[in-house]
Amino acid sequence: MDVVNHLLAHQLSSNDALLHNLPHIKQLLAQRIIQQAEQEEGLTGPVLHRWNLRLASLIAPSVLPPLRTAGFELLHLTFSASTTSLLSQGKATIGLALNVLTSNKSDPAIFVAALELVRLILAKSTWHAEWARDVAGAAVVQRTVNAFVAAANGEVEEVKPACLNAIVSLLPLFPTPLRPLAPSLHTLAIALISQPGASRANIDAGSHLFVSLYLLAPKGRDGLREAWKKGAEALVGSIDSLVPVITSDIFAEDPLTNHTLAPLALPPLADNSPVSALVRIEALSQALALLLRTPTVERVGSVEVPVGALVELGVRLVGLNTETPIKERVDPSTVTLSLSLLPRLQIIGCQLLAQLGLAVGTPLVSHASDMLGTISRTLSTYPLRSPMRASLSTTYSLLLTSLGASLDPEEGKKSLARVWRCVLEDISAVAVEPVTVAASTEGADGKGGRKNKKQKTTYDPSESFEKKRAAVEEMDLAIAERALATLERLLLAPASHFLPPKLQLSTSRLLLFLALDPSFFSTHPLPSTSTSTFFPATSASSGVDIARQSAAFRRGVVKALKALAELGGNAAGGTLERAAEVWRRGCLDGDEEIKHLSITALASLSSLIHPILPPQQLNTTFARQKAERVGGFAGVGDEQDLEAGAREFAPRQVKRGRESEEEGMEVDDEDDEEEEEVKRRLVAQTKATSISSKSGAGQDGQGEKMVIEEEVTVVKPSTTSSFGTAAGFASFAAVKKVETVAPAAVEEDEDSSDEEAEVPAFVEAVLPAVASGGAAKGGDDDEDSSDDDEAMPTIHMDSDEE
Repeated sequence: MDVVNHLLAHQLSSNDALLHNLPHIKQLLAQRIIQQAEQEEGLTGPVLHRWNLRLASLIAPSVLPPLRTAGFELLHLTFSASTTSLLSQGKATIGLALNVLTSNKSDPAIFVAALELVRLILAKSTWHAEWARDVAGAAVVQRTVNAFVAAANGEVEEVKPACLNAIVSLLPLFPTPLRPLAPSLHTLAIALISQPGASRANIDAGSHLFVSLYLLAPKGRDGLREAWKKGAEALVGSIDSLVPVITSDIFAEDPLTNHTLAPLALPPLADNSPVSALVRIEALSQALALLLRTPTVERVGSVEVPVGALVELGVRLVGLNTETPIKERVDPSTVTLSLSLLPRLQIIGCQLLAQLGLAVGTPLVSHASDMLGTISRTLSTYPLRSPMRASLSTTYSLLLTSLGASLDPEEGKKSLARVWRCVLEDISAVAVEPVTVAASTEGADGKGGRKNKKQKTTYDPSESFEKKRAAVEEMDLAIAERALATLERLLLAPASHFLPPKLQLSTSRLLLFLALDPSFFSTHPLPSTSTSTFFPATSASSGVDIARQSAAFRRGVVKALKALAELGGNAAGGTLERAAEVWRRGCLDGDEEIKHLSITALASLSSLIHPILPPQQLNTTFARQKAERVGGFAGVGDEQDLEAGAREFAPRQVKRGRESEEEGMEVDDEDDEEEEEVKRRLVAQTKATSISSKSGAGQDGQGEKMVIEEEVTVVKPSTTSSFGTAAGFASFAAVKKVETVAPAAVEEDEDSSDEEAEVPAFVEAVLPAVASGGAAKGGDDDEDSSDDDEAMPTIHMDSDEE
């Protein structure tokens, strides 16, 4: 508030002080002093009231034009900062401003200031509907736009851009009130686009106006979409109708379009010459590209693009080249004129195809063969170091990027290799074919007369080299820089993976040749020895050393090398190692962009060499299921695992046995004693059985014989079965029954002589089973134990305990 009081008391106290301090006042208003005053004293404070009255007095009709211009500008800043001031003074202000806009004698500066103020009031009125009914109704909007149209059709060039920009900004805000003005707006747009000798600013403004006219179409959303499509088709039809005027109908195979579209109602050409037609085509193509580039408003949504007609037009313009057959009996001067205009037509076609690819994208796949093939064929018609090669190759790379992975690899391989070679040739043009400029031909006396020339009777090759210096033309360096940017896009395209290995190797060799030189990252240029205005020739021996001094050239090489590393081609040939060396040097370069690119490339290279993968975990469930199909998870690989564990555990067990040798010996002695006791008892029982069978005469003999036969039949099956737990149990049961039948025989055998008794065959079968059972009982390993063993009863061998 103090600042506003200070301005009112000093800078705005008189008209002369206002004009002198106007820049300072605008700068203070940009510091939001009006908002601070509202917060301190309220919306209707005395300071803001005095401020509004002072500004209203400046825009009175009786005030001088410079003061009125300053008043409109200060009001514009005040209304932008304070909505309260806008609502309180907007109605009176817009009336005075409209009087300025409708007057034919208004000063251009006052007109532009009043126009910007009215534009702001109308734009803010959309947020205050009740206030807008009285201040900014349909009549006010139509009156304002009519004033803008009249001024745009006038002769004052200073106000035309501002009027056209204001109309374009008001069309989306007030489409319904401005619908009656659609014919006049359409006429204005066509006049600006087709006006001969129009400036670039007027053509741009007319193109923006033509693109926005679809918003005035009736019938809701469908009507808006149909109006947008008709506008695009009308532009295509207009360009198609003007192409024969440029070519003078000299080509025998001029491709005709399948889509015959109605052109716009354009005024006739000034002189009906090919050059005039070409200028109009360039203006129409600019409007068409802007139409494809400008997004539609939200209430319209997506629109239908005439892809077929646009592709046909672009292919037709690009396909017209010097190798197209020409009709017979045509005037050579006409042929020369038409062929000289073809590059400009090709540039128009390239811009259209590139913009169409960016706007549509993958739906262009069905037309990819025609577009890419036509561009590559036209590219091959131009020699090395031609500027058109850069335009055509750039368009090709943009289309290839827009199509992406949806492009058929076979379609890409037909033309990609050809374009790729042309790009490499454009890059190497600064190195392979350097331009040499001769030194001064003046003699020693500075006159260079005929006398000195006559004295040179012999030719010395060293003198010719000493008097020449390498130089790089501006066009060659610009073509090389464009080619490097194109090469980067081609390397990043999915179709680049299908290139021949030799072409990938050539690319890596060229980039490494340019980047591995010690002077590539030099921050100090070489001493100049030429008077070139663009890039001075130096004392370098080749043009590459001069090209390396260009920051754009070096950045392009580093970007292309980074894209080549991401492609992954020729990784085994040492490309990545040499590229890493280039980027390590680039990290120390003076150019910040090159330094950033090098650091980023090194970071991405580490991920290429050592890819970051998620941790791999074994699927134990799958392994168990697979083992169970073979024969059980527990039975597969157990023997190998046990053997490996035994070998690993063996040294520890030996060491442990040495430390506790006494305990180990005691355990072994107990096991041996148990085995010997079992064998001794079995032999004794066998002897007793044989003795009782021999002495079994009388009544009891037959019975004991039957008992022995019964025992034999019981024990005999165990000899043919496997020596498992069940077989050992049957053997022990039979022996136990024999002991109960003839206990006295055992005692008699102990007292008898040392005669050896025969051992039956079934005992030989029983002994291994008993030995295995004893070993199982005395051993430390429990791997043969199972649930069946735990369920079996305990067998006691000692008969005295029973």
